Amino acid sequence: MKEEICLQTQTVRVSMRASLSIIILLITAMFTIASPWTPPSVLEPNHPRIFFTSDDSADIAGRIATSPFSSYYSTVWSRANATSGNSSQAEDFSRSAIAMSAAFVLYFGVQPGGDTLTAAQRTSLQTKALDYLDNMLINIDGTVYDNSNYHYPCERLIQYCAAYDLLQGAGIDADSSRIAALANTIYDGATTWLFGYPVDDISLFMNHKLIVGGALGCAAATLPSQGGEWINYAMTKINKVAFTDESDPTRITGFAEGPHYFKYSMEHLLQFFMGMKHYCGDITEPYIDPCGGDDNADVRTFFYHEGWDSIYYWISAIRLPDGKIPPLDDTFRRNGLCHTAPFAEKDPAFFWGVSGAGSRMFLYPMLIAVGAEPGPELEPGVTCLPDAGNLIFRTGPERGSIYFHILAEHGVANTSTHNQADETSFYINAYGEDIAFDPGYISYSERGRVNASVNHNMILVNGAGTSTLSPVESYLTDPFEIPLLYFGKASTNYAGTDIERNCMLIGERFAVIIDDLRRGSSATYTFQCHGNGLQGDGTFASTPNGGVWTGADSAALKLAVDVVGGLSSMEYETETHETGYNSWADHTVARARKSASNTKFLSVMFPYLQGDPEMTASTASIPNQASIRFEADGMAGIGIARTDPEFFTFDGDTIIPELFGHGEGAVLLFDSPDGEPTVLYTMNCDSLVLDGELLFRTASGAVNLGLHFGDDNLITGFLNSFTATIYLALDYPPIAVTGALSHSWSMGVLTLNLPAKSLFTVEYDPLAIDNNPAPVRPYDLNISAYPNPFNSAVTINIDGAAICHSRAGGYPEGVAVEIYDVAGRRIVPVTELVEVPGGFSVSDVANPEIPSTQTGCKQGSGSDIASLAKRSQGGSFIWTPDASLPSGVYLVRAHFEDAAVTVSRRIVYLK
Repeated sequence: MKEEICLQTQTVRVSMRASLSIIILLITAMFTIASPWTPPSVLEPNHPRIFFTSDDSADIAGRIATSPFSSYYSTVWSRANATSGNSSQAEDFSRSAIAMSAAFVLYFGVQPGGDTLTAAQRTSLQTKALDYLDNMLINIDGTVYDNSNYHYPCERLIQYCAAYDLLQGAGIDADSSRIAALANTIYDGATTWLFGYPVDDISLFMNHKLIVGGALGCAAATLPSQGGEWINYAMTKINKVAFTDESDPTRITGFAEGPHYFKYSMEHLLQFFMGMKHYCGDITEPYIDPCGGDDNADVRTFFYHEGWDSIYYWISAIRLPDGKIPPLDDTFRRNGLCHTAPFAEKDPAFFWGVSGAGSRMFLYPMLIAVGAEPGPELEPGVTCLPDAGNLIFRTGPERGSIYFHILAEHGVANTSTHNQADETSFYINAYGEDIAFDPGYISYSERGRVNASVNHNMILVNGAGTSTLSPVESYLTDPFEIPLLYFGKASTNYAGTDIERNCMLIGERFAVIIDDLRRGSSATYTFQCHGNGLQGDGTFASTPNGGVWTGADSAALKLAVDVVGGLSSMEYETETHETGYNSWADHTVARARKSASNTKFLSVMFPYLQGDPEMTASTASIPNQASIRFEADGMAGIGIARTDPEFFTFDGDTIIPELFGHGEGAVLLFDSPDGEPTVLYTMNCDSLVLDGELLFRTASGAVNLGLHFGDDNLITGFLNSFTATIYLALDYPPIAVTGALSHSWSMGVLTLNLPAKSLFTVEYDPLAIDNNPAPVRPYDLNISAYPNPFNSAVTINIDGAAICHSRAGGYPEGVAVEIYDVAGRRIVPVTELVEVPGGFSVSDVANPEIPSTQTGCKQGSGSDIASLAKRSQGGSFIWTPDASLPSGVYLVRAHFEDAAVTVSRRIVYLK
């Protein structure tokens, strides 16, 4: 697979014929004065020292007969016994791999299966390897000013260096003159000056310099007596590109050109890194920029350099569940990566096995030599690398191995080189298959088919997004995880619009995004979901609020989407994705549109196996609210979004109870059988009520809050905003609280003072609430309230109170009714109900004028805020709060005084 890499903005058009360029380079190479590379220490002066040293030989020989290395060795054997011409760069590249493989087999002297090489086999392999070395091409095809012309020469140089190193180690004397000549050709081409600039600056950009540096470094490690210039180029250019252009070595910023070009660069670097490690060990030396630039630096041996460790960590952390690399930026779909195997000795997590295809270099000798075992599997949960721009939610295989990725790059990670217009786009892989596409790469010449904003799962503004040549900064913030809730936020600004994507994986099954879109004028916003309904392989079917895609294999995806105020349109269109190098196909993209100044999209995506029950989803027509009710896999959920903080509601059904809250929305998940809440996330909310019962409230202000209610009497929460005091409904006193600055419990309400961005837990035990419980009452007492929440007056019903005057019937003599705030302060006094011929109203008493002779009521004292007044219905009361009382949660308590029985009910007052 050869890519034609075009020159970019600094292109200098040169009219020299290719043949003249070759002649000039050959003449230059003849007069190149070779200087030695003399490091301060030499650990291994003898060959071999690229893939391994003689000290490693016995271990390697032992593993050749074991799995999986025996199959690798069989592949090396097959390559060693192949043949190729060398009339072109491509043919000589094949020869270099054959020579390297033959030298590897000669060194260990065995056939697959362990039999010793026969004399004829040894002679054939040796003759071929030496012949290929003696006749290797030493030129660059075409002009040295075209960076694509360096690819094959650098790859040939690396593999011929490895072949020479192994032959010398096996005691077979080989000629190195043509290796040196090719190294000088590459070096002279890269350092040639034109119009006041070296080619290195004119046309060798980023990964091209890494390729050239890796080849020259490998040559220096192979032939150090001639490698002085080569090692200076390798160390200065790799250091500059890797730790200025591609990454920041002080942070985990990934590799700016994306996973594919990291892999492509490592194919040409790892042999040098291994060779230098074996030759001179861990040293830090000054190196001089041979191009006369400002890249001079003191550089540590790259094998030991912490900056590379940060990049290895990044690529291992973002890998797909099956070990392949994700198709981010200019990266091919379904590609594997084994190029970090040599560095597993530093951290086993850097290598996770061999999977996928796409390698240009022949790497099986390296894999056998290194002998790395796959590192540990990645755990389910949240991975957030904010400086690299990667947010990932993972589940285990029992949950479909869901991989939900959100991309938001800035700084060094946000280069325009090999960038795609994909700010804040998402990608989902599940059950081993891409089901919400990132479209891939195709090739450099065909990348325009897949690299625009319309090709990615991102928001469009008036039909457009961003530009590949001028990427905008985007950021990841606020990541957290609690059981059954993974959360993170991606934000950016383009087309004059602030875009904030609140992303979560809830119940380890439902991918939910709430897109907050704001600008100063009206625009048409488009939510995009590119699903894997492959051309000719998969299917797509529209639904009233989204669609269902089935992939080519076994996975499927269902989408439901709503927007505040209702969708303007839902359209289904065709876009392109990559299916391999220079090949592509079409798929269906769902585009939900809304015209507004400010709005919120709410989307729920459910990955599942074809043949399994899919998610049911419905929307509700509620003014100024987006809502989706969804259900699958034994769970039911509701998502609600408002553009600004307002009251939001859900009427409830057989599983999900009635819901009422105040803020910008919430997402809740319930167990389908019993309708008990298991997890929730609120956005900029100050209160939430379920089935008439307070779930939480803040003391002041609104918060972003995640809560999980465990079956083990454990509440786990995360306050995803500033320091706050929140009140949680809790019927039992806590036995342990972690993460709070302080806490208290009274009358069924837990008060938590929480620091900003804090994880907290509350453990309680229903069996340990009272060491001397009251006797079971022989009667019923219940409180109900309507409406709840309320904003002016609330009707309170005390069931059982109307007959409590009958002492002879075995009921207690009186009932006390109290109303408290959440701090435990009584705001309505105790009132004894001796007789209840009618009802009573709890009303304001700023100027109480209730007659003391009124039946069934004792007038409150002047210090009380409210008292009781007669009403027409038995057992009912109305409370009209005083204007001085703030909005909030209050508790109504009814108490049978001589039976020690108390019941309470939470009510919410919202002015």
